[in-house]
Amino acid sequence: DLHSFPTRRSSDLRTSASEIAKDQAIDIALAHAGMTRSQVWDLEAEKDYEYGTDIYEVNFEDTAYEYDYDISRADGKIINFSKEYSD
Repeated sequence: DLHSFPTRRSSDLRTSASEIAKDQAIDIALAHAGMTRSQVWDLEAEKDYEYGTDIYEVNFEDTAYEYDYDISRADGKIINFSKEYSD
């Protein structure tokens, strides 16, 4: 007997009415960094599953730093972030 166990893939991650939108996650990260969309480049936001919860990974750069944020899709709280000098 083979048993099948459900796994989570990024293709399975969908936004529900109770989740924040991708643009909201971007706005949360930018506000935390004290930046606006016009001040950054390479702005990306993707759905993921980490820390036992659904998140948005939000990444962007400015003239000096690279920013990486993990934001809860359920409530918009910043779960983790880093700011490192750009190369």
